[in-house]
Amino acid sequence: TFATIGYGVLSPVSTFANFVVAIESFTGIVSVALATGMIFARFSQPQARVLFSKKAVINTIDGTPQLRFRVRNQRGNRVIGATVKLVLMRREILPDGSVFNRFIDLKVVRDQTPLFMLSWVVMHPIDHDSPFYGVMPEELADYPIELVVTLTGLDGTTNQLITAQSSYQPDDMVFGHRMEDVFQPGEDGKPTLHWHHFHAVRELPEEHAMPEWVRNRKISAE
Repeated sequence: TFATIGYGVLSPVSTFANFVVAIESFTGIVSVALATGMIFARFSQPQARVLFSKKAVINTIDGTPQLRFRVRNQRGNRVIGATVKLVLMRREILPDGSVFNRFIDLKVVRDQTPLFMLSWVVMHPIDHDSPFYGVMPEELADYPIELVVTLTGLDGTTNQLITAQSSYQPDDMVFGHRMEDVFQPGEDGKPTLHWHHFHAVRELPEEHAMPEWVRNRKISAE
């Protein structure tokens, strides 16, 4: 009855038996339909397959302090209209002693890219309005924050929405470093893609890498 395959030469002969058969048949059909729907809903959703760099670096580019990290599209197709959003969750202690989690939207130099095919460097300018402004390297480890990153876009093949999310703790942020280039010159002089450099960071000379408030404090101390 559950599989609707019949009974051969057998058949219900009373009202009660027909009622039981109808209930069993209805239950079987609904069970199969629900299982099929849940399986389809689970496996029909596109996987984001977005990789986030393990470290976020804080350095100075063209005189402007920035926080940077990198994301990679691991899909075989492109993501259309990819948009990134940065939210800083900061834990604060109020005057009455209670703990309050404040969510702060961070500015991004470019929060959208029309075609996300390979990698994308996300940059947050650390200006006077940034919660990172004035934070010293030795203070960052004890800074009660978490940087939450959300990336959304449309799958270029199925035209379905994909979403990926990651976060960075203070231990994941390093001052005075830059990310290694994933494009390195090959033997023929042409740029070659090296994905093993995706998570790699390199320390920069302090006079060029550290934000202004860090350099000024060092000069004052000297």
